[in-house]
Amino acid sequence: SGMSPRGWPDLILVRPPQLVALEVKRGGKDEERPEQVKLIAALQRCTSVEAYFVRPADANDVLDLLARPRPATNIQSVPPEQEGSTS
Repeated sequence: SGMSPRGWPDLILVRPPQLVALEVKRGGKDEERPEQVKLIAALQRCTSVEAYFVRPADANDVLDLLARPRPATNIQSVPPEQEGSTS
C-alpha cells in the first residue's frame, strides 16, 4: 500500500507470543519482488517472528498457523540463496 515501506508484508498478525508477517500473493504470475524477498528473509531470521509468502492454495496452512502457537510447516520460506537477492 502507499502507507507502508516498499516490500513490507501485506499482513502483520499479532497474537502474543506470536508475530506473523504474511506477504499474500494471488498465484500465477504474481511473483515475489526482490525487496519483499529481502524483508521476509530478514524477518525469518528474527527468533520471535514468523514470516511467509502465501497464496490461495495455502489458505488451510494459514488457518492452521493462526490456530496454533507454532510455525506452519508447508508454507513457503525464502530459500537461503534468495535472501540477499537485490535484482
